Amino acid sequence: MNAFQEDILDAAVGIFILRSRYRRQHRRNVRLPPIEPIIRPRIFRERLAMLDKLSDGKIVSMFRLKREAILELYAHISEDTEPLMGRSHAVPGMCKLLAVLYLVANGSFQHVIYQVIGISQSSMSRIIPQVFDAILKLTRNYIYFPSNNEAWQALKLGFYQLGGMPNVLGAIDCTHVMIVPPRANEEQFRNRKNTHSISVQVVCDYKMQILSVCSGFPGSCHDSFILQQSALREKFVSGNMPDGWLVGDAGYGCQPWMLTPLLNPENQPEMQYNLAHRKTRGVIERTFGVLKSRFRCLDKSGGWLLYDPNSSVATIHELELKKYINVV
Repeated sequence: MNAFQEDILDAAVGIFILRSRYRRQHRRNVRLPPIEPIIRPRIFRERLAMLDKLSDGKIVSMFRLKREAILELYAHISEDTEPLMGRSHAVPGMCKLLAVLYLVANGSFQHVIYQVIGISQSSMSRIIPQVFDAILKLTRNYIYFPSNNEAWQALKLGFYQLGGMPNVLGAIDCTHVMIVPPRANEEQFRNRKNTHSISVQVVCDYKMQILSVCSGFPGSCHDSFILQQSALREKFVSGNMPDGWLVGDAGYGCQPWMLTPLLNPENQPEMQYNLAHRKTRGVIERTFGVLKSRFRCLDKSGGWLLYDPNSSVATIHELELKKYINVV
């Protein structure tokens, strides 16, 4: 997989997260002031006015984000996406953002976007990495573990109320995103289901808010291998995480900071432990379900995806989820 593909699969778990963190920071439904359109050819002027013409329900249906979240996201990335030159045929930043959101939300081939946004496939090939790179810069603002003891205690309490397990810091698992494999090292991307994919490691809290993302590993990599290579493991090993555990499936093996299910419970306490573990870990599976149902580019079984959008999708998801969407 080349650097271009890695950048964009990192960019899709970013759209998932910008949506969720968004709700926490803006509890009220605050609408940003309208963005003054730049004079462009007629087709782009029409697209710039698209949000004003569409109903709130239609916007969510097309782009999987509320109007306010799109405007805020544009405010964050406008400097990186607006054309540097005042050429009349240049694609405005808002049109670029809407095109990428439509692609990620609907999982459509690029030529479909021309019919909706008015951007050709050749232009989309340049626009996609530009928009994803801009979104990736926001990831640390929306994807993070708690930063103080009070927030950690609230997180642990939430997990305890969810499944009855104390001192849980997060639920961890990996999910596969189908891709068109590169010609070089094609076999590395073949997963256990004999399809080609990239594996993405995610940690979430009890509210399905994403705390950590590690993407870009070929589909043949085992979940435990990805964890061993990730910065997350180093945080635990170096003592930079509070006392507690992650909950993961049996494939992760024994770690001082990892709780996995017992393979052969022999008595009532062990069966109760497995039940509590299953209830607690289930939140990460629900998170993947929400992520893939919302952003269809992550759930295309045909493997048409040429890019690596995971971190950006997660970032966008968190932006809105924490401001406007209550998914629990």
